[in-house]
Amino acid sequence: MPEILNEINWLDILFIILLLGMVYKGLRSGVIGQIPSLIGGFVLLYISIEYYSFTSEAIFGFMFQKWTKPASFFIISAGIFVAVKILERVLSVINANEFALIERLGGAVIGGFRACMLFGVLGMIFLLMPIKTMQTSVVDGSKICNTLITMDFKIYVWMSEIIRPSEKNKKDIKTLQKEFRNAEMM
Repeated sequence: MPEILNEINWLDILFIILLLGMVYKGLRSGVIGQIPSLIGGFVLLYISIEYYSFTSEAIFGFMFQKWTKPASFFIISAGIFVAVKILERVLSVINANEFALIERLGGAVIGGFRACMLFGVLGMIFLLMPIKTMQTSVVDGSKICNTLITMDFKIYVWMSEIIRPSEKNKKDIKTLQKEFRNAEMM
């Protein structure tokens, strides 16, 4: 047992805590309570990936690019996250005690999916940071983080095909992986 604990990365522990918290919240709020958060998660993922590079160049030009890219990705993500939380509070007028078991279990599943999406976004922020140990923790150390980042890239590509089907300069998964994994070389 102690050998297993030595192999667990701190990011994996963080994900498990995040997953448990969001599944519990999903159980309490049900599917109806999770829908705004799920939609907000998709919006957060798409807008953060699509506009972080543009935002960092618009604010700082080409100065301090090692720090402005992760900062702009974080600012966009945090802003959308806060807006979704405010929207959740406004829409949370339903009494959770009246939900059926299937409604609660569906909420838990959606909460788990949201945790996976959010953790992938956190992994992207860590990859963009110009701190080698942070990048190594994501790329080499975490067993879960790389999978969830790839899942988020696939969701982004899928959303890009729906939102902008005719655009020729869309990013594919390999382009996104290169962009985020080579962030420290910028």
